[in-house]
Amino acid sequence: MVSKKDGTTSPNRAQWTGDNTIDLDITRDGNIFRLKLALMLGLALVVNAFVSGRFGWTLSSFIDTSEDVFGTTGNGAIAKKDDASLISELWNTSLVHDETLPWDPSVYRKWIAYENGHGEKPPAMLVLTNLGWNQKNQTLGKQIPRHIRNKEFMIGIINHPWFHPTFWEELEEGQRTIPPNDTTRYYVFFDRPTYYDSHYPVYGGYNDNLDLADGRPKERREEWPSPRDFTRTLFRDAPGRVRLIQFNGGGWGINSYERLNGSKADWPISYIPLSDLISRVNATWDQGLVAPADKEAHLSPHQQEEIATCEAETKRKFFVTYVGNGRSGRNSKFHQVFGGARGSYFSFHDNQTVFVGPPDSKQIQESALKGLAYETILMETVFGLAPRGDNKFSYRFAEVMAAGAIPVAHADDWLWPFRPELVDWNECAVIMPEKDAGNVTLQILKEMSLEERCQRRKRCYKIYKDYMERPEGLIRGVVEGLELVATTGVKPFVGIKCSDYNYSFECNMQR
Repeated sequence: MVSKKDGTTSPNRAQWTGDNTIDLDITRDGNIFRLKLALMLGLALVVNAFVSGRFGWTLSSFIDTSEDVFGTTGNGAIAKKDDASLISELWNTSLVHDETLPWDPSVYRKWIAYENGHGEKPPAMLVLTNLGWNQKNQTLGKQIPRHIRNKEFMIGIINHPWFHPTFWEELEEGQRTIPPNDTTRYYVFFDRPTYYDSHYPVYGGYNDNLDLADGRPKERREEWPSPRDFTRTLFRDAPGRVRLIQFNGGGWGINSYERLNGSKADWPISYIPLSDLISRVNATWDQGLVAPADKEAHLSPHQQEEIATCEAETKRKFFVTYVGNGRSGRNSKFHQVFGGARGSYFSFHDNQTVFVGPPDSKQIQESALKGLAYETILMETVFGLAPRGDNKFSYRFAEVMAAGAIPVAHADDWLWPFRPELVDWNECAVIMPEKDAGNVTLQILKEMSLEERCQRRKRCYKIYKDYMERPEGLIRGVVEGLELVATTGVKPFVGIKCSDYNYSFECNMQR
């Protein structure tokens, strides 16, 4: 029996075998896992410390990973386990206070492993604060409202391989310190409502899109970090290597002066907005956020194979599609001249190659699209129009990519998702100025070779699968982009960047 920090005991057992090893039996969920530990001089003195630690027991750094690690199942069968499997078995329940967040036991958690003698030290760490949803007092934590998308971010964070579940709290409580000569880069995520989205997962759902599980209030709330947040231990003791990740779901971003020139200019923030302008953000640390697909298509293995082999270029039925409204923002002077990013296409509907119009319109209801589900239309589409709407972003963009179509985007000065060091959207999407919506863009699409189309489609679908399909992928993309900035340098943003001198014409900076 092994004593735990809380004063209770564990049925785990360490036994000297007489062959310079120790058999350590760990009982977990009714199964017994046997570890063979190499015994060095004096090592027996620390065996009892094996199970110390905040959560009852942890693997100690004296484990000889060259030795076989065996698991004994309830029926006596023996199976060899590698380090990754072992860590997953030992930490298969959540180590964060907010247990409403699904914890993936299959993730190989590299910081937990490293601190217990397994594997190499990761170059960076993801940490979650304990100021809101993740506070110790979960009665209070569950009284804080949260949007469903914000919860998805949290799920992606805690299931990242570099996430450390207890680092922030232990640092704040003085249970650990930042080691001397530490080079770790820290990415801090707030457990507070920083993001609200009226239209996900249900378009027009508004407060019905809040996370109401466990009695959370049906209330919209968005918070911006305060000066006090940046005086906390990690920001104080690791200057230059710690960055707060701040998501924003507002239709028009934040106050850019405060962010870049005002009182918040020196805050170590990586700002990730759903809809903001290239000209208003920090070129080194900021990146755009992709809007999730409300109506997500799911390609069959055969359809995915058609993309991989380029067969999709000849098998997809519809060349260009857009089934939606004609809203294109508030710049009426610009629209009087150029027609708007959406409305400019309506006159080109021909029911042969170009299918454009509102879903209930006569031109759609009497076309080859009649009776087809929206997702089916996109899965049969070569180019899916995804022009900006009321704001610069569009939910349609992810929907087009999920269906394996090539997105055609018109969103002047929009900050594109992810860092350009990670994703070069010019390899995937067709990015055109808002003023060129309609005939100019359609001619470019018609002249594009099958080979180029195939390469774009493959790149788009890979980006979607890697970084957009699941919240874990999105968080991975955010972190990988920032790591590339730290290790390889900064690349310019992609997209149509406006200047202050063409506010109404040529380049549409307005919402």
